[in-house]
Amino acid sequence: MRKPFIFAFLANVILSLCSVTVLPERTAIHFGFGGLPDNWAAPGEFALLMSVTDAVIFLTFLFSAKLTHRLPARFINLPNRAYWLNEKNRSKAEAMLTEEMYLFGTATYVFMFLITLLVLRANLSSPVRLQETPLWWAFGLYIGFTVYWTVRLYRRFRVPA
Repeated sequence: MRKPFIFAFLANVILSLCSVTVLPERTAIHFGFGGLPDNWAAPGEFALLMSVTDAVIFLTFLFSAKLTHRLPARFINLPNRAYWLNEKNRSKAEAMLTEEMYLFGTATYVFMFLITLLVLRANLSSPVRLQETPLWWAFGLYIGFTVYWTVRLYRRFRVPA
Protein backbone atom coordinates (compact mmCIF):
# COMPACT_ATOMS: atom_id res chain seq x y z
CA MET A 1 0.00 0.00 0.00
CA ARG A 2 2.99 2.31 0.23
CA LYS A 3 3.29 2.92 -3.54
CA PRO A 4 -0.39 3.91 -4.06
CA PHE A 5 -0.09 6.20 -1.02
CA ILE A 6 2.98 7.96 -2.41
CA PHE A 7 1.43 8.13 -5.90
CA ALA A 8 -1.78 9.69 -4.51
CA PHE A 9 0.27 12.25 -2.56
CA LEU A 10 2.31 13.19 -5.63
CA ALA A 11 -0.83 13.41 -7.79
CA ASN A 12 -2.30 15.93 -5.35
CA VAL A 13 0.88 18.03 -5.22
CA ILE A 14 1.18 18.02 -9.03
CA LEU A 15 -2.49 19.02 -9.40
CA SER A 16 -2.01 21.87 -6.92
CA LEU A 17 1.13 23.16 -8.62
CA CYS A 18 -0.33 22.86 -12.13
CA SER A 19 -3.46 24.72 -11.03
CA VAL A 20 -1.43 27.94 -10.89
CA THR A 21 -1.32 27.99 -14.69
CA VAL A 22 -5.10 27.89 -15.15
CA LEU A 23 -6.56 29.68 -12.14
CA PRO A 24 -7.70 33.30 -12.38
CA GLU A 25 -5.83 36.07 -10.52
CA ARG A 26 -8.51 36.08 -7.84
CA THR A 27 -9.07 32.47 -6.82
CA ALA A 28 -11.84 31.28 -4.52
CA ILE A 29 -10.27 29.12 -1.82
CA HIS A 30 -13.27 28.62 0.46
CA PHE A 31 -16.96 28.26 -0.20
CA GLY A 32 -20.00 28.74 2.01
CA PHE A 33 -23.53 27.41 1.77
CA GLY A 34 -24.92 27.36 -1.72
CA GLY A 35 -21.42 26.94 -3.16
CA LEU A 36 -20.75 30.67 -3.03
CA PRO A 37 -17.12 31.72 -2.48
CA ASP A 38 -16.37 33.52 0.77
CA ASN A 39 -12.57 33.67 0.77
CA TRP A 40 -10.14 34.51 -2.02
CA ALA A 41 -6.40 34.29 -2.69
CA ALA A 42 -3.87 34.42 -5.48
CA PRO A 43 -3.33 31.18 -7.44
CA GLY A 44 0.16 30.78 -5.95
CA GLU A 45 -1.25 31.04 -2.43
CA PHE A 46 -3.84 28.39 -3.28
CA ALA A 47 -1.13 26.04 -4.61
CA LEU A 48 1.06 26.67 -1.56
CA LEU A 49 -1.80 26.09 0.87
CA MET A 50 -2.78 22.83 -0.83
CA SER A 51 0.82 21.59 -1.11
CA VAL A 52 1.59 22.31 2.54
CA THR A 53 -1.65 20.58 3.57
CA ASP A 54 -0.70 17.59 1.42
CA ALA A 55 2.77 17.45 2.98
CA VAL A 56 1.47 17.62 6.56
CA ILE A 57 -1.03 14.84 5.88
CA PHE A 58 1.69 12.78 4.16
CA LEU A 59 4.03 13.04 7.15
CA THR A 60 1.23 12.29 9.60
CA PHE A 61 0.23 9.06 7.83
CA LEU A 62 3.84 8.10 7.09
CA PHE A 63 5.11 8.32 10.67
CA SER A 64 2.06 7.71 12.87
CA ALA A 65 2.43 3.92 12.92
CA LYS A 66 6.13 4.21 13.73
CA LEU A 67 5.21 5.87 17.00
CA THR A 68 4.05 2.48 18.32
CA HIS A 69 7.70 1.67 19.10
CA ARG A 70 8.50 5.03 20.63
CA LEU A 71 5.46 5.75 22.77
CA PRO A 72 4.44 3.91 25.92
CA ALA A 73 1.48 1.57 25.35
CA ARG A 74 -0.81 3.71 27.52
CA PHE A 75 -0.62 6.49 24.89
CA ILE A 76 -1.61 4.25 21.98
CA ASN A 77 -5.30 3.64 21.35
CA LEU A 78 -5.57 0.31 19.58
CA PRO A 79 -8.07 -2.55 19.82
CA ASN A 80 -6.76 -5.26 22.17
CA ARG A 81 -3.84 -3.02 23.07
CA ALA A 82 -2.48 -5.33 25.78
CA TYR A 83 -2.04 -8.17 23.28
CA TRP A 84 -0.75 -6.19 20.30
CA LEU A 85 1.62 -3.89 22.17
CA ASN A 86 3.46 -6.49 24.22
CA GLU A 87 7.09 -7.13 23.23
CA LYS A 88 6.27 -10.26 21.25
CA ASN A 89 3.59 -8.68 18.98
CA ARG A 90 4.55 -5.02 18.82
CA SER A 91 6.51 -5.30 15.54
CA LYS A 92 3.63 -7.11 13.85
CA ALA A 93 1.20 -4.49 15.17
CA GLU A 94 3.38 -1.71 13.76
CA ALA A 95 3.51 -3.42 10.34
CA MET A 96 -0.26 -3.92 10.28
CA LEU A 97 -0.92 -0.36 11.46
CA THR A 98 1.49 1.03 8.85
CA GLU A 99 -0.42 -0.82 6.11
CA GLU A 100 -3.74 0.48 7.44
CA MET A 101 -2.46 4.05 7.63
CA TYR A 102 -1.24 3.87 4.01
CA LEU A 103 -4.67 2.63 2.94
CA PHE A 104 -6.50 5.39 4.81
CA GLY A 105 -3.98 7.98 3.61
CA THR A 106 -4.56 6.91 0.00
CA ALA A 107 -8.32 7.27 0.45
CA THR A 108 -7.80 10.70 2.01
CA TYR A 109 -5.72 11.83 -0.97
CA VAL A 110 -8.31 10.53 -3.45
CA PHE A 111 -10.94 12.57 -1.58
CA MET A 112 -8.70 15.65 -1.57
CA PHE A 113 -7.97 15.22 -5.29
CA LEU A 114 -11.70 15.21 -6.06
CA ILE A 115 -12.27 18.28 -3.89
CA THR A 116 -9.41 20.12 -5.59
CA LEU A 117 -10.88 19.29 -9.02
CA LEU A 118 -14.24 20.69 -7.86
CA VAL A 119 -12.55 23.87 -6.62
CA LEU A 120 -10.70 24.26 -9.91
CA ARG A 121 -13.91 23.72 -11.86
CA ALA A 122 -15.71 26.29 -9.70
CA ASN A 123 -12.97 28.88 -10.25
CA LEU A 124 -13.07 28.37 -14.00
CA SER A 125 -16.83 28.89 -14.18
CA SER A 126 -18.68 32.17 -14.39
CA PRO A 127 -19.95 33.07 -11.90
CA VAL A 128 -17.64 31.26 -9.50
CA ARG A 129 -19.71 28.64 -7.71
CA LEU A 130 -18.87 25.25 -6.21
CA GLN A 131 -21.17 22.45 -7.31
CA GLU A 132 -22.41 21.01 -4.05
CA THR A 133 -23.93 17.75 -5.29
CA PRO A 134 -20.59 16.20 -6.38
CA LEU A 135 -19.03 17.56 -3.18
CA TRP A 136 -21.60 15.76 -1.03
CA TRP A 137 -21.20 12.55 -3.05
CA ALA A 138 -17.42 12.65 -2.56
CA PHE A 139 -17.86 13.40 1.14
CA GLY A 140 -20.41 10.58 1.53
CA LEU A 141 -18.09 8.10 -0.19
CA TYR A 142 -15.21 9.18 2.03
CA ILE A 143 -17.32 8.78 5.17
CA GLY A 144 -18.49 5.38 3.91
CA PHE A 145 -14.89 4.33 3.36
CA THR A 146 -13.99 5.60 6.84
CA VAL A 147 -16.67 3.37 8.39
CA TYR A 148 -15.44 0.39 6.31
CA TRP A 149 -11.83 1.10 7.31
CA THR A 150 -12.70 1.39 11.00
CA VAL A 151 -14.50 -1.97 10.99
CA ARG A 152 -11.58 -3.47 9.07
CA LEU A 153 -9.12 -2.09 11.63
CA TYR A 154 -11.05 -3.54 14.55
CA ARG A 155 -11.26 -6.93 12.83
CA ARG A 156 -7.59 -6.94 11.98
CA PHE A 157 -6.60 -6.22 15.55
CA ARG A 158 -8.64 -9.02 17.10
CA VAL A 159 -6.73 -11.39 19.32
CA PRO A 160 -5.94 -14.46 17.16
CA ALA A 161 -7.58 -17.73 18.21
